[in-house]
Amino acid sequence: MSSPLPVISVFVITYNHEPFIAAALEGIVNQQVECPMEVIIGEDCSTDGTYAICRAYAEKYPSLIRLLPSERNLKMMGNFLRTLHECKGEYIAFCEGDDYWTDPDKLRKQLLFLKANPSMVFAFHGSKTFDERTRTFGTYYRHPGFMTGVIDKATLFEKGGGAFVSPSIMFRRSLLTYPDWFLNAPTGDFPLLLLAVATGDIGYMEDEMCVVRQFTGVSWSESFKSLEAYQQYYEKESLLIEAFDQSTGHRFASWLQSFNQLRAYRLLIRYFHVNRSWISRAGYFFKTLPKLNLGFAVKSFARIFIGVNKEHVQGL
Repeated sequence: MSSPLPVISVFVITYNHEPFIAAALEGIVNQQVECPMEVIIGEDCSTDGTYAICRAYAEKYPSLIRLLPSERNLKMMGNFLRTLHECKGEYIAFCEGDDYWTDPDKLRKQLLFLKANPSMVFAFHGSKTFDERTRTFGTYYRHPGFMTGVIDKATLFEKGGGAFVSPSIMFRRSLLTYPDWFLNAPTGDFPLLLLAVATGDIGYMEDEMCVVRQFTGVSWSESFKSLEAYQQYYEKESLLIEAFDQSTGHRFASWLQSFNQLRAYRLLIRYFHVNRSWISRAGYFFKTLPKLNLGFAVKSFARIFIGVNKEHVQGL
């Protein structure tokens, strides 16, 4: 007799997460759910002990965990897509190998939340951060303007990638389509949000139920070791946004315009951070100025002429 299809799929992508992957998997296997569930681990040919740890968990929980090894490194988006494709559940949750869940009722709460709101296709919740350098927790991802329930989509664009973190999301399988702009995206979680924006409502729960590690040495934000690397990501994301805008008939053009202003500001701040020359900063500022609204223009101007000697590393 075949096993019932899972109601919830959890997919994990991991690469060189040896110090962290066990905590991520413990947070998943300890979930208190009363419905069929599966865990799919996409292990991306790590060079440390990550694979051995994942294999040990798959052997310990053979009816729950399925391990997808790789003979070569697929990189983040390749691993994300192939692991997501393996999910069979009606509801799908995500956790990267260096993050972890803190509430054993996370999945149950989110499942009930989505079921109680049929128009909702995507939900996320409050989160904590953990700085591996200082060993301290923060609450950056719990926004004071968000309250439990359906949230304003425009607010998500105003906050950009800081609106939510990947281990906090759960979405309906019905959300998934695979247009070219999704397949060619530089990351996985933001395109999922775009799919949700075009498909239905988005929900938020105030409960803090996960931790996102920062400065692990392998975190996503640390992949931008240079301004050039960040500019390449910026250009890829620009192509994604343009393709999404066209595919949706420009229905969200005003929100995307606000988001592009935020993105231009972030790129400008990256430039200020690596370039100490007043002349170079001023030149880059005036080059970027047409892309900024008044608020971002004033903040950027202040960075050049007031905060030029004060390095800013938060909120990039």
